[in-house]
Amino acid sequence: MKKHIATGVLLFSLFGTAYAGNPACQVSESQARSDLAANLNAKYPDSYSTQKMLLDSGMEKFRLLCTIPSEPVSDGVLRKLNDRYYPSFGTIHMLYESNMKSYKELHR
Repeated sequence: MKKHIATGVLLFSLFGTAYAGNPACQVSESQARSDLAANLNAKYPDSYSTQKMLLDSGMEKFRLLCTIPSEPVSDGVLRKLNDRYYPSFGTIHMLYESNMKSYKELHR
């Protein structure tokens, strides 16, 4: 976990202005982890291995979402997905990728 935090700090240090407005990262990594853990605990109360696996995977997707540069189109897509699916970061990431692929195909 410390490695991921250091990576996030490094990314923010290098690209802080470009990524600062990214709607997916309006909460801290620790808050995102706490929210996701609570959500998974409610969905899978007696399955700790499932919770751990999905928490690890979800936080990996959260960190990926936080590397997306802040741009008007991507911010709009992320904001809508985040409003609807937070803290399901895997779902947000998958739908973001799909939406942006379609956007790029429509605006070639």
